[in-house]
Amino acid sequence: MDYKKILLVTTLLIACGDDSSTSPNASESSVNESSSSVQTPNSQGNFISSSTAEIKSSSSEEIESNTELKDPRDGQVYPIVDIEMQRWLNRNMNYASDSSWCYNDVEQNCDLLGRAYNWESAKQACPDGYRLPTSKDWNLLEKLIATSGVENKGEINYVMTGRYSEYDGEMSWNSGNKAAYFWDLEEVDADHAATSILYLDGYSYLNDSVEKSGGSKKSDKQFVRCIRENKGTLVDPRDGQAYKTIRLGNTVWMQENLNFAADSSIEFVGEIDFEKPGRFYTHSAALTACPAGWHLPSADDFNSLIKLIESHALIDYLSLKSDYGWKEYDRQTSADDFEFTALPVGNCRYVYSKNAVSCHTNGQHTSFWTNREIVDKDGYYECAVVNSSPGVGFVCSSFEYNSIRCVKD
Repeated sequence: MDYKKILLVTTLLIACGDDSSTSPNASESSVNESSSSVQTPNSQGNFISSSTAEIKSSSSEEIESNTELKDPRDGQVYPIVDIEMQRWLNRNMNYASDSSWCYNDVEQNCDLLGRAYNWESAKQACPDGYRLPTSKDWNLLEKLIATSGVENKGEINYVMTGRYSEYDGEMSWNSGNKAAYFWDLEEVDADHAATSILYLDGYSYLNDSVEKSGGSKKSDKQFVRCIRENKGTLVDPRDGQAYKTIRLGNTVWMQENLNFAADSSIEFVGEIDFEKPGRFYTHSAALTACPAGWHLPSADDFNSLIKLIESHALIDYLSLKSDYGWKEYDRQTSADDFEFTALPVGNCRYVYSKNAVSCHTNGQHTSFWTNREIVDKDGYYECAVVNSSPGVGFVCSSFEYNSIRCVKD
C-alpha cells in the first residue's frame, strides 16, 4: 500500500489505510485535548465524556444559521464551523437509519459520539445541502489549517471513536482513543470505499484512493462528518450547454470557462491541448455574455478567491490552477486546491499589422475579465490573471480577447 507521510502542527491528521494500521510515534504531540475531546470507554463499554459536542435541542424553526443547523428529519442540532471556503457540521452525525449503530450497541453512546454507518448508509446520513466529504475536501481543510491567517481553524472538534471492523481475525470495535475514522464519498472498488483517519500523533498517512490502493470495507461501521455541498450544474438556456458550478465561500462560480457564441467572441486560433477551453471575448461582449441570473465577476469576487494564494502554508502554496497543463515554476504550488480549475489557455488579441486575431498559450497563464473599466484609461479594463503570482487589477486593452467565469447573482 502506497502512503504519503506529512508532518502537521495541528490536531487534524488525515490518512487512508486499513484498520490494522497503527499511528507512528511522534517526538512531540500537537493535540489540544480541550478541543479534541478525547474519550475512552469504561469497563461496561460506555463512554465517559467531557465533550461539549452533545445533542442540543432547539425551539427555533430556523433550519440553518451561521452557527448551527437543525436537521429537519429528527430535530437534532449540529454546530457549524466555517473554515474559509468550507462549511462543516462540527459534530458526528447521529441520524438514526436502519443501517446505523451505537458504540457497543449502547444507545447512550450515540448521544455522545454520534452513530456509525456502513458506507451505503453513510451516503444518506447527511441532511439536505450537505454530503460526505471527499479526500480533496479533507486535504484542503488540512492545508487551510496549516496556513497563516485562517480563522476558526482551532474550533474543529473530534472524538477518537475508532471503528467496528475486522482486527486480528475478529470483528470488533477497535482503535478507540487512538483514531477517528470517517467515511469519504469516493468508491475505491466494488468492496471498498475511501476513509479519512485522524490520529492523535503528529503524522498523517494519505491513501490514494484514485489508484485503488486501499480504503475500508464498505461493510465496516465508521462515523460521518458532513460538509456543505458546493457543486452543481448550470444549463445555459440559450444554447443548452451545461457547465459545472462550485460554491466558494458565499459566491457560486462557473467551474468552467464560458463557451457561449456571443458577438465579438472567438474560439482559440491555433492548436490547444485542452478539451474545453471555452471562448474568448472582448470586454464589451463579456459584459453581457453571461446567462440570465449570472454576471461578470467583480474584482472583489476574484479577491475573495486569491487572498490565500500568497499565504505560506506548511505544505505548499494554495492554488486556483487546474492539476494539468501548467508548466513548472521555480516556486512549488499545489494543484487545484479550491477546484476552481483555471486552465492555462492564455488569451488572444487583434493584431492591426496583420489585420487578424492572434492567440497564444504556453501553459503559464490565463486571463479573466472583470466588470470594471479602468478610470482615466479609455479603452482599458480590469482583468484577473492566474499564473505563478495570481492577482486582480491587471490592465487589459479593448483589443484583447479573454476568458470568462460567470458568477451567480
